[in-house]
Formats: sequence, C-alpha cells, structure tokens
Amino acid sequence: MVVYNIQVQTSSILVIVLIMLFFFCSRKIGLFTERVFARILIGAFVCLLLDILSVVFICNDDTLPLWLVEASCKLYLASIICMAFAGLDYILTELLAEATYHKVIRVIFTILPIQAITVLMTPISWYHKDRVVYSMGPATTVTYVFAFIYILTTIYLILTKRDKLNKRRFIATSSWMVLWLVTATVQFLNSGLLIIGFSMMLGVLILFFLLENPASLHDKRVGCFNSHALLLFLDQVFERSEDYCVTSFYFEDTVNDATVGTSSDIMMNTATFLRRYRNIAVYKNIENELVMLSRTKDIAEKVVTEYRDYYRANLARIAKERSRTKARVSVVTLPDCTLVKNSDSLFSLIHMTREASSSTASLVIQNVDDEHLMKYYRYHEVAAEIRSALDEDRLEVFYQPIFSTERNCYVSCEALARIRRADGSLISPGEFIPVAEDTGLIIRIGDRVLEKVCSLLSNRKEVSETLDYIEVNLSVAQFKQADLFDKFVEITSRYGVDPAKINLEITETASIDAKNTLLDTMKLFLEHGVSFSLDDFGKGQSNLMYVVEMPVSIIKLDMDMIKAYFVENKAKHVVATTVKMAHDLGLHVVAEGIESEHELESMRSENIDFIQGYYFSRPVPSDEFISLISKAG
Repeated sequence: MVVYNIQVQTSSILVIVLIMLFFFCSRKIGLFTERVFARILIGAFVCLLLDILSVVFICNDDTLPLWLVEASCKLYLASIICMAFAGLDYILTELLAEATYHKVIRVIFTILPIQAITVLMTPISWYHKDRVVYSMGPATTVTYVFAFIYILTTIYLILTKRDKLNKRRFIATSSWMVLWLVTATVQFLNSGLLIIGFSMMLGVLILFFLLENPASLHDKRVGCFNSHALLLFLDQVFERSEDYCVTSFYFEDTVNDATVGTSSDIMMNTATFLRRYRNIAVYKNIENELVMLSRTKDIAEKVVTEYRDYYRANLARIAKERSRTKARVSVVTLPDCTLVKNSDSLFSLIHMTREASSSTASLVIQNVDDEHLMKYYRYHEVAAEIRSALDEDRLEVFYQPIFSTERNCYVSCEALARIRRADGSLISPGEFIPVAEDTGLIIRIGDRVLEKVCSLLSNRKEVSETLDYIEVNLSVAQFKQADLFDKFVEITSRYGVDPAKINLEITETASIDAKNTLLDTMKLFLEHGVSFSLDDFGKGQSNLMYVVEMPVSIIKLDMDMIKAYFVENKAKHVVATTVKMAHDLGLHVVAEGIESEHELESMRSENIDFIQGYYFSRPVPSDEFISLISKAG
C-alpha cells in the first residue's frame, strides 16, 4: 500500500478552503485589493492542489505515463513562481496608484508566461523512496531562481517603501515574505522537506486576519460597513475619479444629556431602513453619522424621499418622546463626489453645508448646491491664502490707537492681523479670521503678530517710550496650547521687550468657552508682569461673574453696546452701570467704535477711561501709526 507524504499539504489546503468560504461568502465593499487577494486565495488553492497531485503521481510513476508525472511536477513548479509573483503583485497595489499599477503589471504579465514556459521546457526528474518524495533537476533550479527574484524584490520594496505602508500592512506583508524566503531556502537545501505549501497557507492566513478579513470592515452594532471601510473605498473612488453620490445622515441630541440616547435610537432605526435597498452601500462613520453611497443622484433622491416619509411615520415620535431632549437628523446629499478632491474635502463640504442650515426642525434635508460649493471653495482659497501669506511673510500688523480721556493723549494701541494677497490687496479680517480659527492657523497668526509687535517695541523707541502697552489678541486655540507661556517668554526675551509692555486681549466669548484653562494660564502671565483686557464685554452670554473671576485690568465695551447707547435709553443705563461697576472693581473701561466728536464727549461724560475708534484713526500699518503718534506728540 502506497503512503503519500501529503499530510501537510492536505491540512494547508483545507485551511485555504475555509478562508475562501469566509471571504467569498462575506459582503465586500469592492476594493481593488480585495480582488487581488481573491487571486492569491485561488492561486494558493491551485498551487497546493498541484503539490498534492505531483506527490501522488510521483508515487505512482510505475503505473502512470511519464509525461503525465512530468507535467504535474512542472505545473506545480510554475504555480510556485506565480505565487511568488503574487506577493509582489499584492504589495504593488499598495505602493502604486492604480493606473501605474496596471501598467507595471502588464509588463510583468508578459514576463511571467515566459518564465512558466521556461520551466515547462526545462528537463526535470524526481526521487521517490518510502515517504521521501520530491522533484529535482534543472527545472527545479530555474523555479527557485525565479521565485527568489520575486521574493527578494518584494522584500526590498517593503523595506525601502515602508513609509507608504501602515504598521499592520508592513507586519503582514513582511511576515509573509520572510516565511516564503525561509521555507523556500530550507526546501531548496533539503528537497525532502515539503514545507512551501505550509508557509503559503500561513502567509494567506496572516493576510486574511490582519488585512483582508471582511468582518474587520463591518460595524456589528449598526449592521453596516464601518468608517475604516468608508475611507478605504472613498480613497479608491477619488483615485479613479468615479462619480458616486454621497448622502450623510447625521444624528444629534439638541440637549446634551448623557442619560438619553434618542439620536442613537434613531440612527439604529435609520440603518435598518437603509438596509432594505440593494443598490446602495451604507457606512457607519465616526460619531453618530451614517454615510450612504449610490451610483446616481436619482437613487439617492428616491431613498431620501422614502426615508422622509418613514421618519415622519415612525421616528418623529422617538425624536420628541423624551421631555429632556430633542433629537435632530440632518440629511445632506452631494450629487457628485468628483466636485471635491478627497474624503477630507468631502466631509468638510458636507459639514459646512449642514452647519449653514438655520432650520430647527427635527429632520433637515439639504442638497449641496452651487452656493454651498462656492462658499466651500472660497473657504479653502482663503485658507490657502493664509498659509502662503505666513510662508511668504505677507502677514502684516496694523495698529489702532487708544486714547486716554484723562491724559488727553494716545497711551496704547491694539495690534490687528492683516493678510495681504500676492497682488497687494487685503483680505477682510471678517473673512480670514473665522477660517484661521477653524483650521488652527490662528495659532501661527497669533505667534507672528506677537513677534512683529515685539520687533516694533524693540526697534522703534518712539513707540516703546510713548505707549504704556500694546494690546495683542489671544484666541481660544492659543490658550489651549500647553507651551503658550513658554513661547511668549521666548519671543519677548529674544527681542528684549518688557512683558509689561504687552497687554493680552481675550474675548468674553472665549472666557466662557475655556474659563478654567484661561485662569490657569493667566496666572503664569500675571506673575511675569503681563496685563489682560476683556474684549467684547456685553456680547453674547454676558455674566458679570466673569469680570469678578477673570484677573483682567481692562474691560472693552462691545461696539454694539456703544451704538445702542446713542439710540436707546436702556442702553445708556446699562453703560453707566457697567462703567461704575468696573471702576468700583478697580478696572479701566474702553469704549470701542467711537466715530464722532459727539460720541467722544458722550463717553467722557460717562467717565470712560479710554477711547478707540475711527474718530482717531482706522487700523493702519506700522509706519503710518508711528507717524500718527509722533504728530500727536
């Protein structure tokens, strides 16, 4: 009775079959790498099957035609070359753009058949004694040469292009190739050890569990694809310039209460509703957001229309059933994702569209239209302009003087950032400040303004000797920086500026948003000699306790409050009371937005300490400002 040495190969092929069942029976998102991995699975199955057949045929070479035995051995060797190439094929899908990948693979596909034919045309022999079975001869040597070329090339690409691979992909592909290299070397040196098939199975197993397991792309709780799957698929969509329609379903509770989960309940019901449709793909994005992808706008419109009816019939009650909260669903559709460049831009546009809605309804449905696109493009144009201005030193500081009603002279000024375009024109602060705050560029702007103010104080004595201090605005984002104080000390020390010459201006709205952070940071600055002023007092959620708690020495009355003073009697009483309260607390008061002598005298009559506004000067460049204070004496 013949005993076949195929236990390892049989076990390996059974594992491959199980992986194939899991992989091909799972719903996939349509990634190109999924198709490449499917080729690897099929290739591994065929290679192991040929390995088993070649062993069986060699063991029965006394009863089978020699040409059949020879053909089985050579086909197995050719399949080894194909599997060695499969490793290179897989790694190239990660390193190359898809169009470049196809060009490279077409070249390799012309070489691969030549290599296979070379093996088929080269002489081969085999050895069989008891349980020791293997093929040998020139064909085997040629196979190992070609296989080693592919394996070593793949390892070289993995090591040299490591920065283009994420950690999991690097570990998986490098482990696979090292297994290939070690087992191929061992089997080449000891032909009786048939372990290449086993290493092939282990490599496929590593790829499956670390990279290609469809279950890793599913959100089990919601029952759809997860955010990782969404980003992978969108990257492919943008690379191919495919025109998918994207619809975002965003769920939120308008009252922040961790004890209720109304929006989550509605999201789960919405996911169940969307699973009815076979011509869309649904993804659970980060936070409470579902993203639906469809090939046409018509499909999206049909689904959204039917969802609106479903919501009104089934979900509106859930949205309002709890007295402590009210859920809100925002549905935004972008008809063609090629209108933006990448997934970050896509979700930025959807977010901007959602935030632009003023509706308070529990279900808000919007389409991204030309107006939204124009605002989005303008937003990014401004962001790009800010970055280039910072890189090319086109950020300027304008200064607006502050007049003392007691001393009848300019005693300070406010430093204001201005962005100058390459053509010399200025971008309105009302346009670039919100963009800078949203993108985080406000931090770089704040640092640059402080540097330029310190440079002015250091290099122009007429400024440092005339003014008590210069006000520099600080944003909430700057206050959240752990190294804010250290940077301030470094900059002022570098220019030799007395910290007392700097007054840091914070807004009332900023103090509301980050009070605890502000208090801790302000303490460091106060100990260093820096003073603070509170801007926009009386704007938004005014609370007199902030004046009590915040260690400021100056409050600046909001411009709207000053304008109201001249048209409403109530506002006059508010201003008068505020000034008295501030003086009783030992604080100074600045009135902003003063544009006429009448307004100036009115503010004098209210005992306001400092005046700022166009009556004295608009914000002007440093040279004009120096000339202004020099003429004023």
